[in-house]
Formats: sequence, structure tokens, C-alpha cells
Amino acid sequence: LVWKTMSLIDEFLKTVNEQKDNVAIVSKKHNKTYQELFVDVNKLITKFEKLNIQKNSKMLLLVNMSYEMYVGIFACCLYGLDVVIIDNFKDKKRVNQQLIDVDVDYVLTNNITSLVKNIFKPLQKVKSINVIKTLKEIKETKNFEYSTDAKLITFTSGGTGNPKPVQRSLDDLEKQLKLTINVVGNLQNEYVLATLPIYTLACLIEGIK
Repeated sequence: LVWKTMSLIDEFLKTVNEQKDNVAIVSKKHNKTYQELFVDVNKLITKFEKLNIQKNSKMLLLVNMSYEMYVGIFACCLYGLDVVIIDNFKDKKRVNQQLIDVDVDYVLTNNITSLVKNIFKPLQKVKSINVIKTLKEIKETKNFEYSTDAKLITFTSGGTGNPKPVQRSLDDLEKQLKLTINVVGNLQNEYVLATLPIYTLACLIEGIK
């Protein structure tokens, strides 16, 4: 596949428009088309607007790998939020320090993670948004003027000290996704088992099931 020069946001919107009735994600609980995925993304964006969340606020993604996680990532990126991702929550002390270092403004949860949010002291007073409840709550959405200014904040491994936050723009993410797509090749007619979020994002943007 040839990666196009348009932004990741434009690429995703183009894919949604061209493949709206085609399968986007199949999981244990969901079988979603691109149109259904896009509607759910807009539901979450509608929630952000209702809460008057400011652009470039830091949103912690406290959702395990699931359909709702990808709804959350796309909604944050299209709205213009900085998505904070911590990939390991086992070491409570370490996670607390990571949360202090980035000072998140909001946290996305699901029904499971909403119960463990307050285990981490820096999150106890941070407003949470339950993705699953939001998708049930919001009935009507509209088309928005989507942002291309979102950033992804992840952390170093911490092999030589405490994990340090690393900030990447959507342009940086595009380069990583481009490499992924170039490796997997043309899979338009196949189903891909995506075991890491970066692979799923690459597939969804390129219209691969």
C-alpha cells in the first residue's frame, strides 16, 4: 500500500466515508462497521463538548485493549486532546509518579477500570468519563470540525531509572503507522488479528478489517 500524504485524521475520515458499511472491528463483544465506529467516536466527542473539555487537555486512557479503547483513542485525537498511555499499572508507586509527571486533566475508563481508578492517588480528584456508559447515554451526535493537533504521551521503559514521558505528534505517529503498513502489505480482503494497539490503529486507518 502507498501511504498517502494527507493527515492521519483525513485518512481515517476518508476510510470511514468509503467503507462505512464494511467491517472495522470484530471482538468478543462487538462486530462493528466503520459507520458504527464513527458514530460511537462522535458520541464520545459529544460528551467532551458537553463537559466543556478544553483542547489539548491531557486525557489518561485507563481502558484495557478493547473496542472502547479504540473509540477513546480516535475521539481524543479528533477532538484535539493529548492522550496519555501507561502500559503497565502493576507497580503502584511507579504509576503514581508517572501520573504526577504528566499531571492528567481527565481519565477515560470502562466499567472495570472505573472501580480501580481511585487506587492511584493522583487520580482521586480527576474527573473520569466512562466510555461504555457514554455510548449508551448519548443518543444524538453531529459532525464536528475535527482537530489535527492531538499528541500521544507514552513513557520510556524505565530501564535506567524512572520512566520518562515522551510526547509525539500525529505526524510522528503517522511515520510509525506507515512503517507498520509497509510491512504487512495489502490486506484489504483479509482479517488481521491485531495484538498491539499500533497494529489496530494502522488497520483501521487503512480500511483493513
